Amino acid sequence: MNIKILGLIIGIIWFSLACKKDSELNSSSAKQDVILTTDKTLQINPTDAIIQFTISDKGPLKILVSGIAWGKSPSPTILTNVVTQSDTGKGTFTIQITSLKPNEKIYARAFATTEKGTKYGNEISFTTANTKELPTLTTVKTLEINPTDATIQFTVSDEGSFAVTSVGVAWSRIPGPTVANNFLPASGFGKGTFDVKITGLNRNEKIYVKAYATNLKGTEYGNEISFTTTNPAITFISGCWASNSMGAHGLGFDINCSEPGVIPITAGVLASDIMGAVLEYPADIFFEYNFSSFPINQIFTRAGYIPSNYKFYIKTNVGVQILED
Repeated sequence: MNIKILGLIIGIIWFSLACKKDSELNSSSAKQDVILTTDKTLQINPTDAIIQFTISDKGPLKILVSGIAWGKSPSPTILTNVVTQSDTGKGTFTIQITSLKPNEKIYARAFATTEKGTKYGNEISFTTANTKELPTLTTVKTLEINPTDATIQFTVSDEGSFAVTSVGVAWSRIPGPTVANNFLPASGFGKGTFDVKITGLNRNEKIYVKAYATNLKGTEYGNEISFTTTNPAITFISGCWASNSMGAHGLGFDINCSEPGVIPITAGVLASDIMGAVLEYPADIFFEYNFSSFPINQIFTRAGYIPSNYKFYIKTNVGVQILED
């Protein structure tokens, strides 16, 4: 055989054996390393959590210690924080991390230390639970106050330990309103800022309001605020009795209101023959006329006597107002 061909064959054989040896060495080295995974969180509480991890292979190595490395930043190591367990074999294990703070993000990964060093598993993260089960909210302010309605703004800043499913305002004519009194739900739910319009109120009426938010654990209320509905600006320019020679008496009305949405219904006189008597509507109506718009500027006549104690009044869609002459 040609010496050159023989040399080439020997070289090929030697190269093949060397590659096989390297492959076997690499495979053997891999089998000698620890294989572990950080599986999952089994339980998350406000100040602690339970994590599961698995050591599926340790080869011929002796595990000196294993457990969970954790921290408030990614890639925690055994120099950050550790919780260890006593078993030094293969298997699936659970570790409880304690002394955490509510609503705090934590990074964790399993580790195993052998005579060759420390090996880490994959990293997981979780956020501890909130200690406050019910929502947190604030009744912020009134955005608008009218004679018969008002718009309230409130904010839900935290849903608590469960999702908020309903929000709104509770209101009452006495302090301490709850959803058992009167309530109006807002459009939407969860965290955020909401507006609710309360209708069907009376003129010049004090109302107490608290925002509410409901989750699986119950209903929580915000702070209480109060407001008084507006009193329409009725301008009573003049109103008087005047006698004429025929024994009739002229009644003059000159009344106006510039507030939008206020519509007159009737106007007239409350009267009593008793001087100083407190005149009330409708008990002391002497007579009245119907009206449908402002301004009112008309004179009517009426036969008969002039009451010794009288006041003019006007009834509108938002209430009755006695006018001072």
